[in-house]
This record gives sequence, C-alpha cells and structure tokens, in this order.
Amino acid sequence: MSNLHIIKAKWLSTNVDQDVRNIGLDIIRAACAIFVVLAHTNNILGKYLPVYKVLFPIGSLAQEVFFSLSGFLIGSQLLKFANKDFQIKQLFGFYLKRWIRTVPFYFLFIGINYFIYIFWYKNSGLNLFSADFNVGGYFSFSQNLFDRHPVFYPEIWPIPIEEWSYLLIPLPLIMVCFISKNSPFKYFIAVLILLICVINAWRINYVLAYNPEQDWELRKIVAYRMDALLYGVLVSVIVKTNEDFFRKYKTRLLIVGLVVSVTTSFAGLILKSQYINVILFTILPLSSALILPYFRFTIFKNNALSRIMTHTSLVSYAIVLSHLYFLQFLFINMFRPTDLWSAIATTVGYLIVLIIFSTFFYNFVERPVLLLRKN
Repeated sequence: MSNLHIIKAKWLSTNVDQDVRNIGLDIIRAACAIFVVLAHTNNILGKYLPVYKVLFPIGSLAQEVFFSLSGFLIGSQLLKFANKDFQIKQLFGFYLKRWIRTVPFYFLFIGINYFIYIFWYKNSGLNLFSADFNVGGYFSFSQNLFDRHPVFYPEIWPIPIEEWSYLLIPLPLIMVCFISKNSPFKYFIAVLILLICVINAWRINYVLAYNPEQDWELRKIVAYRMDALLYGVLVSVIVKTNEDFFRKYKTRLLIVGLVVSVTTSFAGLILKSQYINVILFTILPLSSALILPYFRFTIFKNNALSRIMTHTSLVSYAIVLSHLYFLQFLFINMFRPTDLWSAIATTVGYLIVLIIFSTFFYNFVERPVLLLRKN
C-alpha cells in the first residue's frame, strides 16, 4: 500500500477514487461508526426519549460488523502466509503494521482520559464514574481479558479483543504453513474452521456453566469473543478463491446477513435467556460477515454521500477513541441536560464537536504517524 492510500480527510473533497480505496468497505465502516456513536447518545437522550433505546441493539450489531470487517481486512494479508515461500519476517511485518496503526493512539487516549478522570470526572458527583479500576491493565489489553470491563473508558472494550486476535490468530495458521509446505491453503481453511469450533465450544461451556449476563459478562470479554474476527477472516479467504460466486450472489448474501443479524440482535436483547446466549455470538459475527461481500464488490458512485462516508471512515478510529469518555462525558459534565430540548441541544453540539475533533486528530496526529510507517 502506498502513501496514496493514507489520504487526507477533506469533508466533501475527500478522495474517493476506487483505485485508491475500496469505497464500499469505507461505507460500511463509516456506517458502523455512526451507529455506535448514535447508540451511545442514549446516555443523553434516553431519559427523555425511551423509544431511542431501540438504537442499542443496532449499535451492538454495528460493533459485530466492525469485528467481521477487521477480520475481513486482515484475511487477505494472512492468506499471503499460505505459501511455500513464507518467511517469519512477514509475520513481524504484519504485527508492526497492525500495532502502529492502533496502539500508540490507544495509549495516548488512556493517558488523557485518566488525567481527566483524576482531576475532573472523579469528583463530578455523577454516577458514571462510581466504580474503582486498575488503569495498569489497560496497557496490556487485559482489562477485560477474563472479566467484565471496568467503567473507566468503557467504549474501548472491543480493542483488546481485536489486539489479542491480531496477536494470536496468525500463529496456528503459520504453524500449518511450516508443517504442510505442499498444500498450505487447504489446511489454512481447515485451521480457521477448527479455531472457530474450539472457541465456540469454550464459550458455550462458559455460558452453560455460569449463565453470565449477556453484555458485560459475555459480549465484552476477550476470552469468549476471540472468534469475532475469525468469521471475517474466513469469508475473506473464501472470497479470494471464489470471487465469481460472491459477485453473483452478493445482494442475496447481504439480505440474508442483514435479516439474520437484525433478528438475532433484537431476539438477544428481548429474550436474554441462557439458550439465546449459547448461540447469539456464533450467529451474529457469521451473519455480519455475510454482509461484507456486497460492499467489497459493489462500485459506488463518486458523489457527496460517498465522500462524506469515506471521510467518516478515515476518522473512524479517532471517533471510536474519543466519542464517549473523552467527549460525550465531558459534555454531560459541563451541560447536564435537564429536559428534552437541552438534551437535544447537548447531543447536537456534542456530535458537531466529535466530527471536528476526529477530523483534526486524524489529519494532524494519526495520519502523520501512518505516513512515517510507510516511509
């Protein structure tokens, strides 16, 4: 990938050249970021608009698509390992690209938010910050490794799942490449399916043995969500060798994926039974992954909407890192809305500041670091 791929976020002038970036994948990434943010604005509007809480399962589903998309994007990179000429330096290159893209900014916001917590949030009197936590675990991505995520900086619970997946998923695949030099691709697929089955069995055993609460005690725990990216990886690898099939049936797969994902999400929220929890986080990431070929193979027009979505996609990591604890809680602390109209005004102001801040952060902090990586 050249520096042309690390383009500037320029609002309606953002480059959406299909030869530079895949606009479809930008659109689905941007949509996920938007739905996650809107779901979290329930903290401001939910008290005054109870119907607004319908966004929660949509936001949860958006996060599942995020996981599948992350797996889908690294799948083609991991597939490069499945050849007889594989060298271990390729693995280190994979790790370096992933960690430079994510870890420095994650650490930066942990430091900033901890400073804000100590000197402001802790003594604010709001119940958003009532529990104790150990900030040290955040630097090893272990804050929700086997237990529920602390209340400090809660929106980053997916990042440890992704980082541990980036670290561990390639290892068994590489072992296969070393053991089976003649036909590594066939075994590559087999190992992906085996990993999915093993992690599913582990999660099912955990749910049946302990009947955990669905959200904080299951959905957001690294150990039981390690397969979240694997479905995207699997679909990506299969797409590479069956492009004609996925081009032909992309719309049908999109419809099936959306119907199953939305139905399952709302069923999981409404029923909240142990039996639903057994299958919920097997079905959701799989059906989410089925959505992706449509956006991978569809050619979208270069218009205002596609440029806005590409812009949002570019700044999506900054949005993920800054949207809740750093900015939304800051607005809640400062304005403390007391009625519907003040809640709406607070939400609108918050969203405007969020997109401006995220754009600034991407263009002047994140992008320069990514350019250094390429150089």
